[in-house]
Amino acid sequence: MKRSRIWNSLCCGFAAALLPACAPLPTSVSKLNTAIAELGRESPPVEEPPLIDPWAVAGDLSDPEPIIRAAAVRRLGGEASVWNEQAIALLDDEHPQVRIAALESLPANVSAASDNLVARLRDPELGVKLAAIAAAGRSQLPAAQAELRELATTRGEAIRAAAVAALIVSGDADTVRTAAEDKAWQVRLEAARGLRLLPNTQGQQLARRLLEDNAPAIRLAVVQAVEGWPLKLAAPLWFETLEPDPRAARADRAEAARLLAKGWPPAAELPIAALLNKNATGHAAAEAELAKLHERWRREHPQTERVALATASTPSMSSSDVLEVDDCLTLLSTGTPGVEQDRAIARLNALEDRLLPSLREVARQRGELPERVYREVLALRDPVHQMLFELEETQPAPRRAAAVRLHAAARQEPLDELALLRLESLTLRASDPFVWQSALGIVSEDRREPALRLTLAAASHPEGDLRAQACELLGRTRDPRFAPMLRAAIDDADDRVVVAAELALGLCGAADDASKLEQHLHANLPEVRLAAAEGLAALAPEKGLAALERLALDRRAPVRQRAVEAMGRVGDEQLTAALIPRLDDEASVRHAALASLRKIAPQAGKEIEPAGQGTTTEADEIAAWKSWSQQAAAATTVQ
Repeated sequence: MKRSRIWNSLCCGFAAALLPACAPLPTSVSKLNTAIAELGRESPPVEEPPLIDPWAVAGDLSDPEPIIRAAAVRRLGGEASVWNEQAIALLDDEHPQVRIAALESLPANVSAASDNLVARLRDPELGVKLAAIAAAGRSQLPAAQAELRELATTRGEAIRAAAVAALIVSGDADTVRTAAEDKAWQVRLEAARGLRLLPNTQGQQLARRLLEDNAPAIRLAVVQAVEGWPLKLAAPLWFETLEPDPRAARADRAEAARLLAKGWPPAAELPIAALLNKNATGHAAAEAELAKLHERWRREHPQTERVALATASTPSMSSSDVLEVDDCLTLLSTGTPGVEQDRAIARLNALEDRLLPSLREVARQRGELPERVYREVLALRDPVHQMLFELEETQPAPRRAAAVRLHAAARQEPLDELALLRLESLTLRASDPFVWQSALGIVSEDRREPALRLTLAAASHPEGDLRAQACELLGRTRDPRFAPMLRAAIDDADDRVVVAAELALGLCGAADDASKLEQHLHANLPEVRLAAAEGLAALAPEKGLAALERLALDRRAPVRQRAVEAMGRVGDEQLTAALIPRLDDEASVRHAALASLRKIAPQAGKEIEPAGQGTTTEADEIAAWKSWSQQAAAATTVQ
């Protein structure tokens, strides 16, 4: 009897904590107990859930107590047929907890709830708004989906991330592409998780860009998201993740190895433990084994590493069409200008829809085509080649407008090989730096040979900003073939080029290049010293990390801030000890230190809630990091 009274008192206290101070307690304690049980109970999974009679809970849906109404609406579950007007009205309930319960229980495609759901997406209560965003993702209701797209561009990063996640649940692949460019890592993380919606070569390009993100959680999400892709698209990404990289965390590489072995049995031979531990006795042998496996993959799947990026379907080409195209191109290349070449152009145009696939095939063997084919055939049939044709305009305004349109078109669908070869040829002849800059933007994620040749050419362009851009793009390839060019660029007269080359050499160079970067640690310009230290952290970690720690103590706040930001990009958990003191620095340095600690945190195994999430303030987050640091130091002392 005494135990029962204690339980009833506890229940009443729990209800009082949930309800506003002015709300009266339920008159029936047993009724309250039932409601609490409904809120907390996890029903065992059943194949056919029991039918819900809405009349059985109708009285509870209108109960004066919010906790009773919340429990009642949860009992309705996700069956659309039992959601009557009374249940839908709870989406607009005066109590936030009831609105959240109704939103979390709302089934998909309850069209009568569309207006209520849109109203909740504008709710002033954050918890309600987040629940509404999740419900809108499940709902598939057009008005709610439109509101979600608006929220995906809002200023608050938590709301943006939630809206992006909801749109991805609804299957919106365009949102993945947009969110991947967001400045907030939480939004980019949702984009990485949504890559499952893009199992194609365009998605593969996007995945490569996200694998270069400085946030370890994002890279791990990419590795896991592509598991559902065809193996020919996912395996190259897993191999790239396994390659040595200063940004690659142990978790990324271990997961990539696991998934690769799961999808391609020969990869099970890879000694993962030795590969992930640079100090292990068998580390060099493990790296050699990885190289052998990668080469074997390339031999068995010759078209998957650098697959052509054109995705438009075209009619199958016949051998006769290919021979016809080849004959016409021969006449245009070697024949006498006049009637004979005019007829060759007419013959090409007569092929109509069969022309482009045959022309692409012949171009693979011939390389660049006769000029008349570009002007009088391709420019009239293909919008991309029309833009390429306009790149030769003599007036800057239309020429640059064409370059902008071409860049936008390439973001939607990468250039096919025929267009890429033409872009290379036109850009090499162009004197307008704007055309060069646009071309580099188009090929920035492209690893095909014409794109790499164009980037290498830009590395020796008279314009310093183009040389710097080219160094950055070459660094992204992580290809050691470009190390000699980058070593030379470190001595460039333009400091922008020097900075880009130092960072790129850290990605493409070898241990022997560390001495070249060390020479720049004492340069006059802080940007040069910072880039040298960041690049050195990849090639000679001990020296590079020490250099960054020294720069974080510079007397000038902007230098300290950039050093702290570089620590976050390097992502080595050893740097947490150098970042903690910066939490007491000026505001700009303090904010940068928090951002870098968040990037390193998943790798270091720490779970500290960032400021802005829930009720956590910046002061709370700083206190949590300092507390962790003190505990870690104490544990080290005990050991």
